[in-house]
Amino acid sequence: MYNKVKILHYVPGFDHGGIESRLIDWYKNIDRDKIQFDLIKLTPDTENPLIVKFKELGGKVYTLPKFSPKTYFIFQKELKKFFNEHDYNAVHCHSPITGHFVLHRAMKSGIPIRILHSRTTQFNSDSSFIPIRNYLKKLSTIYATDYFACSNEAGTWLFGEKAILDKKVKIIDNGIEAENFIFNNNTRMKLREKLKLNNNFVIGNVGRFSTVKNHSFMIDIFYEICKVNKNSILMLLGDGPTEENIKAKVKELNLVDKVLFLGRQTDVEKYLQAMDVFLFPSQFEGFGTVAIEAQTAGLRCIVSDGVPSSVDVTDLIEHLPLSIGPEKWADNILQYSKGYKRNNMYEEIVRAGFDVKSTIKFLEKFYLSDL
Repeated sequence: MYNKVKILHYVPGFDHGGIESRLIDWYKNIDRDKIQFDLIKLTPDTENPLIVKFKELGGKVYTLPKFSPKTYFIFQKELKKFFNEHDYNAVHCHSPITGHFVLHRAMKSGIPIRILHSRTTQFNSDSSFIPIRNYLKKLSTIYATDYFACSNEAGTWLFGEKAILDKKVKIIDNGIEAENFIFNNNTRMKLREKLKLNNNFVIGNVGRFSTVKNHSFMIDIFYEICKVNKNSILMLLGDGPTEENIKAKVKELNLVDKVLFLGRQTDVEKYLQAMDVFLFPSQFEGFGTVAIEAQTAGLRCIVSDGVPSSVDVTDLIEHLPLSIGPEKWADNILQYSKGYKRNNMYEEIVRAGFDVKSTIKFLEKFYLSDL
């Protein structure tokens, strides 16, 4: 009987984010007759939609205790127990901090392929214990056999410039299911009608509510837009720790009727159709896959210079520095308020290598190379 190649993915908080969405796309499209994905994460053990989907695809999900200085020995004990009880061909680690311990234990357990995948360009601005994190980040590279990154910038941050120059880092494009994001005017009109958007000028963002995503600056920009175009609407998809603070700011600026907080959505592609401009002023991004999704939907994208230039795969994207302030950002966005033609960008996205099928070809070849 044919034995599948078993890959254990480590994502600390498998909730609703870019890493999780990419992993689900990988598993949906990879040859599951040959390759088995399992997932190990940290508590809490919640059945969110992505966990449910992962299990539906055939993946098993395991949970470790939440890591902290107080739970260090319990964490290590459970980690050792897990690897004593399970056997894998490879471990694919998507976080360098607690992932250091996973990779170390995998090495001690004799797992031959240990991938460390860089997906950011710095720690969150509100992260504590930065010196300790930097130390663990460096250690994690020691126990990995293979280096992956979503961009050159993310690879440099984790592995160093020399590793990039020496081609020790494999750049794995964050491929999307591009066909799902092709502009569809019928979808656009139906959703705009459902949301009662009528002839509004809709600026949108998709992302977790966190400091690095810069929602506060989005509100400042939108406030300036509304001074000029009172028919504007801001559509925000996602949730997270800063959401209540952002809602309070919206209320303070009397924008409650103009800002839509739509929470998590599993069909993001439909909401991108309904937008007129995609706003993405992140303080930093490892890559910024949602900008690829927005371009595939034919959207004009105004993004910060903290978003790597590797997302610039069409002429729909424009980078602005955060330092120029919200008024100038608003001016750039308002130039599209009278509308523009939304084109089918599918072929451009595929040629640039950002369709998930291209990513899967590489991953299958890599995972199966030792068979």
